[in-house]
Amino acid sequence: MDDHFKNAGSRMPTRSNGRMLDWKAIPPDEITLCKRLGVRASQIAADFAARHPSQNIIAPHPTVCAMDFATVHLHVGLELAEWLQTDDLTFVDQYTQMLQGLDRDQLTYTPGAPLRFQKKIVQKRARWFTLPWRSGDRVTKPN
Repeated sequence: MDDHFKNAGSRMPTRSNGRMLDWKAIPPDEITLCKRLGVRASQIAADFAARHPSQNIIAPHPTVCAMDFATVHLHVGLELAEWLQTDDLTFVDQYTQMLQGLDRDQLTYTPGAPLRFQKKIVQKRARWFTLPWRSGDRVTKPN
């Protein structure tokens, strides 16, 4: 397999808004998963473009797709390994849903509906809030 990312660090676009993704905030193993997801997304788009030449589809570069995954992962956290192992239909469905809230120019993500592979961190952030549960005549808290 070709390494699509070997020159990614040394090439700069001719025009840039100066925004850079904080790659140091992502562990190396998760960066590798983002790159693998980017290659898969790009390959699926390229395969679709080859099957439908009349649509004039230009497949995104794997680095661009990897940046999409990394940006969203930094904002909401993703289960990257699970996403990588899913079937193509689910992969494309979730990727296109993710793209709807992604602003590549600003490197921001505004979540819409929760992604299937989004980490379940809501419970951790809302741990301070507990509702009493009735057990017979006593009110108890959940464990």
